[in-house]
Amino acid sequence: MKSLLAIVACFGLAFVLLQGCDSRDGTLNGGTGGEPDAGTVMVAPRTSTAPTIDGVADDFVWDAAESIMVGTSVVDIPSFAGYAGRSHQVELKALYDDEFVYFQAHYNDATLDSDRQTWYVDPATGLWMQESGRPMFDSTGAQTRRAFYEDKFSLMWQATPVVDFFETGCAVACHVGLSPFSNEGGKTALKYTNNSGEVLDMWHFKWVRSAGSDIPTMDDQYTDWTSTARNGGRHSDPGTNSYANNTQSLGGMDFPLYVRPNAVNSYYWITPDEILSGDAAQVVSANTSGDLTLSDGSVLLASNADYQRDGQLRPPSIYTRIPDGDRADITAVAVYSGGFWTIEIRRARVTGSDVDVQFDDLAVDYPFGVAVFDNAQIAHATSTRTLFLRFN
Repeated sequence: MKSLLAIVACFGLAFVLLQGCDSRDGTLNGGTGGEPDAGTVMVAPRTSTAPTIDGVADDFVWDAAESIMVGTSVVDIPSFAGYAGRSHQVELKALYDDEFVYFQAHYNDATLDSDRQTWYVDPATGLWMQESGRPMFDSTGAQTRRAFYEDKFSLMWQATPVVDFFETGCAVACHVGLSPFSNEGGKTALKYTNNSGEVLDMWHFKWVRSAGSDIPTMDDQYTDWTSTARNGGRHSDPGTNSYANNTQSLGGMDFPLYVRPNAVNSYYWITPDEILSGDAAQVVSANTSGDLTLSDGSVLLASNADYQRDGQLRPPSIYTRIPDGDRADITAVAVYSGGFWTIEIRRARVTGSDVDVQFDDLAVDYPFGVAVFDNAQIAHATSTRTLFLRFN
């Protein structure tokens, strides 16, 4: 159970090293960074009754936990163009028992965003394309098209001691200002730790790719010092994740792998049950006009406006699957209602993995960061303060 892609309290999903660090050893003992500031400590009381993880958060057991309020905002950097200044107030609570630790997050978000990089066909070329996960801009810098992505939420913890994490949170792993011409990935921001052996545990809630599709999982990942040009130091825990890209290439063309041939409304993921039942059909071929032949013998015509840009039946970018292994360590269920997200999370206190935070010592404070992604691929709102989990 490593992490929730928690690209948290940092400046992006990825970064490049811009500065050195001092030689002070990190530690999992909160005292090393000094006494935490008032309002940054989330106290988790012990509970004899486990809360139901359903995203509703109406269990009486939560009444025993005092909440902390965390202000987050998106910083103004080039990699976050189109998002600067967005802010969210996050209310956090925690509980624990002999086996698990539980978290509740509640925060404002004006819209539910599910339209993640959906497919559409260009009738002029017959080519299938995907909407951009980031906003589009013209040569003057004016935004010309919104981003097509999903809402996400993230937490980040120390899996091993990380220098300066107590003082600056996961910003220690955020490296910005990289020239896009200096690496094969073409990215100007990367995320990785600065010193050998340093590992940050990332927990990443992804609405479309897990919770929204009724798979109650928070993606479990981690960041270490082994940086690459494309992904920085970001890695996934061992095991199968809860989603796969709904794409294939045949005859030099890219197009969806699965579609719902009888869909009547917009849809943003395809589930394993839909594939097994035949409600979702596999695309077996495409012609140069963009018409798709399906495994049930039907043909999806590119001339149908519903499959073109801004149409109602554009195929989704992913199909879901049942996760396993370490990557399925974190259970999370989310509910969006009335302009607010409520997310409930459960993870074993001790997983035994060297890329996970281990809540095995109830006498120390555990520093962490939090981030909110509002229809954002990497542009997340973060707190400027390091937060701490304290067991009571």
